[in-house]
Formats: sequence, structure tokens, C-alpha cells
Amino acid sequence: MSAACSGWVIGAQTAANLVRAGAARNVLVIGVEKLSAVTDYSDRGTCVLFGDGAGAAVFSPLETAKRGEFLSGSCGMRGGNEEALYLPAGGSRSPASHDTVEKRMHYIRMEGRQIYRFAVKTFVELVEKALAGHDRDELGLVVPHQVNLRIIESAAEQMGVPMDKILVNIDRFGNTSAASVPMALYEARETKRLVDGKLVCCVAFGAGLTWGHLLFRW
Repeated sequence: MSAACSGWVIGAQTAANLVRAGAARNVLVIGVEKLSAVTDYSDRGTCVLFGDGAGAAVFSPLETAKRGEFLSGSCGMRGGNEEALYLPAGGSRSPASHDTVEKRMHYIRMEGRQIYRFAVKTFVELVEKALAGHDRDELGLVVPHQVNLRIIESAAEQMGVPMDKILVNIDRFGNTSAASVPMALYEARETKRLVDGKLVCCVAFGAGLTWGHLLFRW
């Protein structure tokens, strides 16, 4: 699924719904990115942010998996904002040519301020939507797309969620786009930050502009 940073979260809820509907019994959802191939290392506004990574999860019926009950998910997109975060060339609109290569049009370009405003607002809205109808004390962990530490901290402050309930690893791996949420979930499990019976909310937002959430009970 081509949804940039939101790809794994959207793929995960698609997988969960396929299992729930009986259309599939086991679905492997992989999020992988090699952003180093499209990062302009002469652009300090972007090159310090991105990293390469991969993460995956298997979705199965609850009686088999025993934990990780899927509760809800969402996805969305707002067109007309392509230049907020994009690759100028390489697609059907601007095929690769000597000219596009000379103009360095095959590297990520980003409008930082626009992305910041969009990401903070979307982060807050997604978590609030996911937790509607649940007691806030049920929240065990928020696993966000590792977009930017300032964005995560700002959203946490607006939501009134303490940082010890938000998994952050961008300081070690950077923004790995569609790989960031499954990588963070793996780390949460390995460090025993997933608490039995508590809610886990995964949120993602990125180029497109796209967004989505995944809520499950561990």
C-alpha cells in the first residue's frame, strides 16, 4: 500500500479486517523504507531526519494470537498538499531525465512548517478519536510514527498524555517512514512496555497528505 509514512498503519487495519471477516487467517504486514536513496545530504532541513528501517507483524484470529485484540482503525487523505512532502520527479508526471537529475529532483523535499502544523493537529485528533468511548486510564501506550520529537512532545502536551506513555525512538533510528510504527511496536514488546489489558494506540501521518490510526488491547 503506497501511503508513505501511514502505509503500515493502513495496511495493518486492512489485515485485521480481512482476518475479522474470515477472508484470511494469517496476514503478514511489512513496513519497509530505504529513505537514504532519496535523501539530499546537502539539505540540512531533511537529511538529519530520515533513516532506513523495516518492521513487520502477523495478524491472526484472537484465539490464535491470544493478545492484541483489534478494536478500531481509520485512514484518510487530503489532496492538494503534494508539495508539503514529496519527490518532484521520477513518476509519470515528471519522468526521470538528464534534466531532472541535474536539478536534483529525485530527492525528498519538505515544507517543514506546514508538516509540523499538520502532524501535531492530526496526531491529537487521531488519539482523541481512538480513545472516544474508553476510559483514559485504560491507555497503556501511544506508538506514533516517529516523525519529529518536537511534534510528538507538542501533541502529548495538547492531549495531556505524559511522555512515559508515548514510545519514542526517533533519537536512535530517525524517521523511518512506514517502518517506524512496527519497529516501535517491536521495541515496546521487547522492553515490556505493552501492559496486559491496556490499550495501545498507533498513529501515523505523512506525505499525501495521509493519516490513520490503529487501536488494540494488549
